[in-house]
Amino acid sequence: MSADNDELLFLGTERYLRHTFDKSSVVHFVSYDSLLKVLMVVFTTGATYEYVGVEQLWVEELIASTSPGKHLSSMVKGLKYQRVK
Repeated sequence: MSADNDELLFLGTERYLRHTFDKSSVVHFVSYDSLLKVLMVVFTTGATYEYVGVEQLWVEELIASTSPGKHLSSMVKGLKYQRVK
């Protein structure tokens, strides 16, 4: 993880992890709420989705992945999601 693209925020008892993907052609940005286990994904197309039931380890693996789009696709299969934009 690069310090320039990652941000770990502690707001009260909530914890958020944010990461911008500079080299992915599919995933632009993710924001993760570890208390609610909700992952928000902004795709390079501008479409934004929220996935529910995501474990923090999965998000860390996604950030470390050499192919975030492929990793995300396999990671979220079977999870509840909604398009938010």
